[in-house]
Amino acid sequence: MMTVLSRRSLHHPVTQSVILGVAFSMSSTAGASHKIYSPAVEEGEWELEWRGHVTSDDRSGFDDRQRLIFEAGYGWTATWFASLFAEVEKDTVDGSYEVEALAWENIYMLGSPGQYWLDAAVYGEIELALEDGVPNKFEGKLLLEKALRRTLNTLNLNIEKETGDNAEDEVELEYAWRTKWRWKPVFEPAIEVYGNTEGAPQRIAEFGPVVGGQYRLGRGKLVYDFGILFGTTNAGADRTLKWALEYEYRF
Repeated sequence: MMTVLSRRSLHHPVTQSVILGVAFSMSSTAGASHKIYSPAVEEGEWELEWRGHVTSDDRSGFDDRQRLIFEAGYGWTATWFASLFAEVEKDTVDGSYEVEALAWENIYMLGSPGQYWLDAAVYGEIELALEDGVPNKFEGKLLLEKALRRTLNTLNLNIEKETGDNAEDEVELEYAWRTKWRWKPVFEPAIEVYGNTEGAPQRIAEFGPVVGGQYRLGRGKLVYDFGILFGTTNAGADRTLKWALEYEYRF
């Protein structure tokens, strides 16, 4: 491939984004949650977030599965952000909503923005299940981000381990990738890809278009993110609608 591409084409931002994404995906395994984390941390900023997803599928076992997250976090330093959140899921039998777990997450940025060729951070999460017989979880991520002209490329490499009652022995390895076109602050289209290492290595499990942006609201800003993901295997739903609304405020 290198003999076919010209030197000029290699410096095109779209070409660089694709090469960077393929290289990361082929060399890694990581987590397919429906949030892709940036390594950036804002000191002194409060964040209140509501995010979730709902599935759509012709198979009853995969249709109308809903998961909601309610989160509050704070940037304690220029490199450390911490938050607490509650996870709510819809009961597929009676349609009620129940708080399934509580979690504590931390992001530690490695260096300062722009200090290295790409920005990086490590992420740690402890999730405590509230239902008897459901295991707790430990999750770690490596967060990587690189701006290439008008695109912003973000990669999360995820590892997850269960502990406690009925915990599975294996470690889950997943990845999540997003390329975003920085058109205007209020509207930035993107493509997201989620994959795992079950079956074929680094296979794509979900992908789809996403739009996001931010608006000034009072002394803070409202950040939004909406998208639809298409499943590629029978192990998940055919379609998943995801969303996130976040209010960021600095005292």
